[in-house]
Parts: sequence; C-alpha cells; structure tokens
Amino acid sequence: MKVMAIYAHPADPVTDCGGTLALHAARGDEVTIVSVTHGGRIHPNMLLEERRKANPDAALVSATREEVVALKRRELLEAAAILGVSNVITLDEDDNHVGVEAETVHRIAKTIASVQPDVILTDYPLNAAQPDTHTLATVMVLSALREVSMYVENLDNKPQTHIKQIYMTKLPTTARDALSLYGVRNDLFIDITPVVDKKLRAMHCFKSQGYDGDFAYKFIESHDGDRGRSAGVNFAEAYVRMYNETHAALPLTEHAKRKDALTAHRDYATINLRSIPL
Repeated sequence: MKVMAIYAHPADPVTDCGGTLALHAARGDEVTIVSVTHGGRIHPNMLLEERRKANPDAALVSATREEVVALKRRELLEAAAILGVSNVITLDEDDNHVGVEAETVHRIAKTIASVQPDVILTDYPLNAAQPDTHTLATVMVLSALREVSMYVENLDNKPQTHIKQIYMTKLPTTARDALSLYGVRNDLFIDITPVVDKKLRAMHCFKSQGYDGDFAYKFIESHDGDRGRSAGVNFAEAYVRMYNETHAALPLTEHAKRKDALTAHRDYATINLRSIPL
C-alpha cells in the first residue's frame, strides 16, 4: 500500500496520525509525509519564550526566517525517521494563507500525481466559514485530487490518478455508535498501542514549538488515550472515511471478535506512558 499524509504544518502528521504511519512503515508499506507549509510562523514558542529571559540567546532571538524554516524541517525529518518514514516532501509554502490559492493546489496535485498513493491522510475541514490553515490545506488537497482525477495522459502528459480512500483527522467526536451524534463521528480507529513509544519520541522532536517532554506525554495520554477508550484499546488514532466502503460480506474486525465487554474497561488501561523514556 502507498500511504500519503498531507498536512498544513510539519508537526501535524506526527500528532494526528504518527502512530498509523509508523504501523504502515513497519509492515513495509510506502509511506510519504507532505508538509504544505514550512511552519515557520506557527507555534514560535522557543523563539518567543527566549525573548522573555533576562539573558536571552542572541542567536535565537535574531533567528532569520530561513533559519527558523530550516529548524522546523530538521525536526520533521528527525520525527519521520523515528516513525520509519524516509520519504518526506516539504512544499515550503508560507503558513499565512488566508484563502485557497490555485498555484498551491497545482503544486499539491503535482506531488500526488508523482507518488500515486492508494490512500491519503489529511485534516477534517472543520470550519469553512472561518477557516484556519488546517482547513485551507485540506480544501486545497481536495481541490488537487479533483485536478489529478481529470488528468488525461495523452493530453496532459501526466498519469491519471484515483485515490482509493481519504482518511481525515481532527474531528473532535469519539462517539461509539452512529446514533449518539446523528452520524457525525469518527468512524475508524487505529490501535497505535504497539508503536506509541515511536509516536512519543517523534513528538518530542518538535522542541521549537514546545511539543517535547511533558507536552508529548500529556497529548498522547489525553488525546490518543481518549480515542483509545472509545476504541477499547490503550491508545488509538481516529479517522473519518471520505468514501463508503464495499465488502464481499459483512465485515467483523479481529478486534471486535476478541473484545470482552466485562474486561474492556481494564484492557485500555494497561500501559503507563510515563514509563517510556524519551
């Protein structure tokens, strides 16, 4: 399988789907991370906190745009290596987009066509009326998918591309059934417990925006732990599937077969994340 994660900023594919990417990389799938923006303006914690010190580091407080961008890229490459992902593409768009831009759509489309992924992971577009960079990035990804689906090889000299499934993250609901929220919910959970140590260490790489140390522990404990509770495992990542799926027969997952309603509440609380060293 070819898996491509396309997100607005360098840290997003790690926080949102880093465990899933690590699982697919470990099983030999071709995994690609695409960061649409360089992330230089987002979460400038290290630089701004340094300015508050009595004796700030002169190199940090006077860092140029190019130096900040290079730092963000290094952090992403280090995190990707921990996850087992070697194919990292940074489009280096500025992260101050205020609307969908055609040239960026074309660049994303070109990237998708060059890799020809089977599935794409990206953000759920949360608020079209007041979009942030994450929503804008997803809208541009969806626009790019429309573009690549219409390529005709003999006319465009580009291969026609059809993505089999799109998995979207960040939908903030984890209801366990289709009735509780009238169908608006994450409808797929991936058990990342076997690779949670990799995700923890990958998040720890993003020191420039304060994602290291206690934040990495807390994020996975609260965010992925809550999704794990809904999924009946220790830690999980949640997705909304873009397209319906067709099966030869009614599917029943191995997890559903094994689940014991009497012990489920204990099964997802067997790991102490703080025992994993960084």
